Amino acid sequence: MLEYIDDNYNSDVIMLNEAGKGTSLLEVELLDDEDFIKKNQIEPITNPIFFVREGIPSTDGLLSNQIFGITKEERSNTFGYIDLGDTYMHPLCYKVWSRMDSRIKDIAHGTKKFIIENGDFVESENGENGMEFLRKNINNIKIRSTESRQRDKKIKFLMSNRNKMFIKKFMVIPAYYRDVETNSGGKVGVGSLNKHYASLIISARSLKETQEYGLNVSEAVRGRVQETILDIYNILSGTSDDPDAGIGLSSKRGYVKSAVMGKTADYGSRLIISAPELKVEALDDLMVDMDYCALPLASAITNFFPFIVFHVKRFFENNFHGNEQYSTINKKTGKTEFVTIKDPLETFSDERIRKEMKRFVKGYSDRFSPIEIPTTNGDMVRARFTGKEVSAEDMKNGNVSGSSALIQRDLTWCDVFYMAATEAVRDKHVIITRFPIKEEIQVSARPVMV
Repeated sequence: MLEYIDDNYNSDVIMLNEAGKGTSLLEVELLDDEDFIKKNQIEPITNPIFFVREGIPSTDGLLSNQIFGITKEERSNTFGYIDLGDTYMHPLCYKVWSRMDSRIKDIAHGTKKFIIENGDFVESENGENGMEFLRKNINNIKIRSTESRQRDKKIKFLMSNRNKMFIKKFMVIPAYYRDVETNSGGKVGVGSLNKHYASLIISARSLKETQEYGLNVSEAVRGRVQETILDIYNILSGTSDDPDAGIGLSSKRGYVKSAVMGKTADYGSRLIISAPELKVEALDDLMVDMDYCALPLASAITNFFPFIVFHVKRFFENNFHGNEQYSTINKKTGKTEFVTIKDPLETFSDERIRKEMKRFVKGYSDRFSPIEIPTTNGDMVRARFTGKEVSAEDMKNGNVSGSSALIQRDLTWCDVFYMAATEAVRDKHVIITRFPIKEEIQVSARPVMV
C-alpha cells in the first residue's frame, strides 16, 4: 500500500486488517523495494531511449519487450526498477514530512545545513544536509507533536516506517498501464509518466557518472531528483484535477481505467454491478438466488461465445437434420403447411451464426428478427417456435394439444440464443474482476433477456 491517511480521512470508517479484525484507523506499511525486487526477480531499466527504431522498443528501456514481455498478461503484471545510485526518501514519506516541516526540503535541496540537538533540527554552518544526513540520524530525530490528531497519525506513519523510508531503487509500474499512445494522425506518444521515468533515469545516470569522475555534485541536483520521484508519485496517486499534475491509478480517468478502456479482453464484458429489483413477495420469487449472478443475454453471448456457437449449431442440426419437411404458417391463409427445406445446415453455418451473434450483441432494434429458411422452390419461410417438448414429428402430425400458445409465433434469433446460452452456461462460471485487479470469484451464471 502506498497511500496514507489524508487530511480529509474519516477515522470512523472501519477497515479490516489481515487478521480480519476491525480497526478504526487505516494502517499503511511501505513496500520493501529491495525484498520485492529480489523475490520477483525484477529487472533494471537503464535506458531512457524508448525506441531503437520505428516501432521497436529498446531492450533495456521503459517499453522493453524483453523486460516486460509481449503478451497482455506479462505486460500488465511485470514490474521494473530504476537504480538511483544514491540515497533518497520514499516519495510518500517525503511528501508527508515536508508538509509538516519545511526544513526537510531545505535539507533535500542542500540550501541549509543542520545538526541534531535533542531530536530536533538546529541550523548550523558546521552542520550537514542531504538525504544521507537524514538516513544516518533518523533514529535520533523526534518529530514534534501537537494537539492535532491528523499530525499524530502522520508522525506514527513516519516513525513506523523508518527502516523503509530511504530508497536506492525506484519501482516502475508495468508497461501495460503506460504503453504508447497513437492519435488519429498516426503520431506516437509515450505520455507524461514515461517522460518522468526517463528523466529520472537520465538524472540518476548523470549523478553516477559525475561521482565516478570524482566531481563534487551539489545537493541541489539530488534535490531535483527527489522532486522528480515525488512528481511520479503524484502522477500515480492523482492528487490534482490537473492531468499534468497527476491523474492517479484509480478514479474514472485514472491510469488503470484508461488503460483497460483502451484494451479489449477475449470473451469478457464490462458491466455495472447493480442490485436486483425486489418487486417480489418472497426470496424464492427472485430472478436468481444468492448463489447466482444474472447476465444480460448479450453479455452471456460475448462471455461464452464459442460455447454459444456450438449450441446454436446443434440446435439447427437437431431440428433440420433428416427432416426435409418443415412446418410453417402460410402468411396469406394463416394455416399450417409443410414445405421442403433446402440445405439448412449450409444456410446456418458457423460463419452465419457468428455474424448473427455479433449483430445481436452490437444492435438493439432487430434483436427479435425472425429466422428465415430457404425452400426448394426458392422461397424463404419463417421458422416456427415449437418449444422443447414439441418435436417436428408432432408438428407434422398435429399433436400439439395442450402446448403453449407460443408455438403459434415465429422463431427469432433471440429465442435460439437464449436457449443456447441456457445450455452453455449450465456448468460454467465467470470471473468477476474490478479493472485488472486479480480477484477470482467463481459464480454460476444464468442469462437473462434484457
